[in-house]
Amino acid sequence: MLEFVYQHMGENVKPVSALPGKWQEYTITAMPKVIARKMTGCHKSDSRPFAVYECHNVPDTLIRVVPLLGRDGMKVQAVSVCHMNTSSWNAHYVAFYLLKAKPGIPVCHFLATDDIIWLAN
Repeated sequence: MLEFVYQHMGENVKPVSALPGKWQEYTITAMPKVIARKMTGCHKSDSRPFAVYECHNVPDTLIRVVPLLGRDGMKVQAVSVCHMNTSSWNAHYVAFYLLKAKPGIPVCHFLATDDIIWLAN
């Protein structure tokens, strides 16, 4: 993983991952803060009984810290990733179906618990 990250981002990087939280409704409590515009993302493969990560670079990405408040009062700092230019993505990608949209629109999501993103330090 590090070899791939260093090759694409250099060696002055830091990993960011999501902390596991309780499954409940959350409310965004303040304007999310942009913390980076470039990243390498590594996703854990679910098809193996051991940890194998597949890493990739996605250009035109905004990474934000999003303050959330859970229904039970729990405060969480979530990480969101917004892919700003999806024009080259497959038109059948599930996000476009769910959003009733076509490639080209920004697609944002929260970082999954098993994912790691690498940011310039």
